[in-house]
Amino acid sequence: MPWLRMKFKGKQKVYAHVDTDGKPLAVNNKVALRYKLDDPREYTTHPAMLAPIKGEPIVDIEVPDADAARPSSISPNVKVGEKTGKIPMRATKGTLLVFTDGGADPNPGPCSAGAVILEYGQPTIEISEFLGHGTNNIGELTAIERALIAVGDRPEPVHLYTDSTYAIGVLGTGWKAQANVELIEAIKAQMAKMGELTLFKVKGHEGHRWNERADELATAALQVGRGQAPEAPGPPVEEPSSTEAVSREPRKPAPSSSQRPRSANHRLSVVDRPISVPELPPPGVIMAFTDGACSGNPGPAGLGVVLAFGEHTKEISEYLGETTNNVAELTAILRALEAIKDTAKPVELYTDSAYSIGVLAKGWKAKANQALIAEIRRKLTEFDDVSLVKVKGHAGHALNEKVDELARLAIANEFSG
Repeated sequence: MPWLRMKFKGKQKVYAHVDTDGKPLAVNNKVALRYKLDDPREYTTHPAMLAPIKGEPIVDIEVPDADAARPSSISPNVKVGEKTGKIPMRATKGTLLVFTDGGADPNPGPCSAGAVILEYGQPTIEISEFLGHGTNNIGELTAIERALIAVGDRPEPVHLYTDSTYAIGVLGTGWKAQANVELIEAIKAQMAKMGELTLFKVKGHEGHRWNERADELATAALQVGRGQAPEAPGPPVEEPSSTEAVSREPRKPAPSSSQRPRSANHRLSVVDRPISVPELPPPGVIMAFTDGACSGNPGPAGLGVVLAFGEHTKEISEYLGETTNNVAELTAILRALEAIKDTAKPVELYTDSAYSIGVLAKGWKAKANQALIAEIRRKLTEFDDVSLVKVKGHAGHALNEKVDELARLAIANEFSG
């Protein structure tokens, strides 16, 4: 294999792969280069970055296989893609697209992660999670971890786009990490379970729709974690009627937020479309299913809640009076949070209300129900770890069907005489 000593970017001397005439041999407009011929590490560059050195001879020798430079800790199904200025806007059949972002403000400081998963013909999955105290690198890595967990061990090729050179370095090119080793190893273990995974480095804040959306989701999570109203742009939403929500009987006052301190470890995450919904709560996790119903919108409304922990369950069915469907959905979430006494345990809260998740955690700008939304956000900050999970309504899950039944039963009982 012929190699020639050349100048890289006009300064550094490298060995470039050339043809028999000494011209750089380009494949897909990239030329292989090495700093030492006996070093198996191989890089690529554009031919224009190379300049000849007068009098240098062509060296035609066998060199160590570049694959030998690949650290054994990197799974063979993982590769780093070429830099590209063209990033797809939608997934094609048979390939999943993943966009991730994360960061800390300041660094280190409050930290968050955001991710978007695109699959052909399927709803978009969005992840938005507050991580507590951390660094930019932890945010970037965790965003990748959460996205890969959501994808699971499916066999389809996955293209993952991140603006973190660090993340690609430690996950795909063998950089030796001085910190975050446990997190990096966890991600590599997840990567090894997957089909083909290609990591792409993209420029941040270049206007790409999904890369910007991942940034928005991370920013919204950071603001929610700080107890602020998210400022990330989202679709404006409003009630279907200007009629104010009024109950026939005054609502029982919720416990004051001051009764429970804000959690120092507060983490809030969003999963828009879970791969599956467990029938039973995982060990140590509280599952909360919520639903609101309205006969007419606005009209007589009710809510249903089921809490499950281990073998124990609790049901709530409450009539809310004349109000809207969105108020019923939000109030069901509030009632579930109020009923959970152990705020240190992780909570998975399932709802079929995209509106509720949007205004609580994804930066949607609500034109109504601001006081109720603010009350729920304050309540969320009392918990160490809450995942808001968007599920499809009436899809046959026993507990999700049960909360719908409880919400409708509350309305029916009010008018049964």
